[in-house]
Amino acid sequence: MLVALCSLVLFTPDNSRGENLLRLHFIDVGYGNAVLVEFSQGEVMLVDAGAKGYSENVINYLKSLDIKEIDVAILTHPHYDHFGGFASLVKVLPIKRLYSNDDPDRSHSGYLETMKEIHDAGIKEIPLLRGDELFFRGEDIRVQVLHPEDLSEAKSANENSIVIWIQFGNTSFLLTSDIKPPQQNEILKIYPEIRTASSVQIPHHGGRLSDDFVRLCEGKILVLSTGPNDYGKPYPEELAKIQTKILRTDLLGTIILESNGEKVSVSGD
Repeated sequence: MLVALCSLVLFTPDNSRGENLLRLHFIDVGYGNAVLVEFSQGEVMLVDAGAKGYSENVINYLKSLDIKEIDVAILTHPHYDHFGGFASLVKVLPIKRLYSNDDPDRSHSGYLETMKEIHDAGIKEIPLLRGDELFFRGEDIRVQVLHPEDLSEAKSANENSIVIWIQFGNTSFLLTSDIKPPQQNEILKIYPEIRTASSVQIPHHGGRLSDDFVRLCEGKILVLSTGPNDYGKPYPEELAKIQTKILRTDLLGTIILESNGEKVSVSGD
């Protein structure tokens, strides 16, 4: 059983769509990450916002869904392809609460400027660590933080990425951001329950995978957020280890997963 060490209670909005469904939108932001979660009672969470050059894509996509405010935003770690879009986003859509791993010492250029835009918009940054839990309306919803445990000086920004575990009824989703094999093995050891995930995000845009993480991927709905880059990702030799079909934003565009609490269906934008 996953145990929350710290509870973070969130405000409840009045924007319920009257559907008992949970949707995850893996927005196409090229080589980057932006995952929109629409909870069953109408609340909205955005995990990362892509690079600055894709901010208009994210904003237009949110507007196309008639989203007028973001209840929760999570900045998984201070790399430009994850935080860049927030600077423009906060000028257009209100964000009630923004969480991060509070790791400015390992940030990419532009991070401090982006955080200034966020603070100037009246948004307070709240740190997240393993054991924290975010509460949303609905008895069948649970959102937990599995990583990082702390911000060790020996770790890189990628290794300190926030990992989110979302449970909705009998379905579950693992959002991995940019964790590397040691962290992949760590969360699997500490939280063996995640082996039952309905859907798994391939870490680090198709980066290195541990053997245990590859086993986790078997038979799951797999999503990979990636695009053109200078790193050679996704690494072909890593994806070749996985025998299950992978849904890729660089090939399919935005990918939408929908859960009714019992099963997960897939559609493309």
